[in-house]
Amino acid sequence: MSPSRERSRRWRRRRASGRAVFRIEADEAAVVDMLVGSGHLSLSAADDPEQVRLALEQLVSSLVAMDIHLT
Repeated sequence: MSPSRERSRRWRRRRASGRAVFRIEADEAAVVDMLVGSGHLSLSAADDPEQVRLALEQLVSSLVAMDIHLT
């Protein structure tokens, strides 16, 4: 399967399950510090972009599940 077909397939699966990918811009060091400080990421994983992504994804999912309102 071509890469573009695979991306389309993943997008359709996410859409069908009510999920989305959000691209955001943030201060990397500040995000990593917050994840490590809050216990969502180990210091040894702080230099691994995939581990940072997973920790941030888990944090956001937890906040959404708790229905936290930040206002």
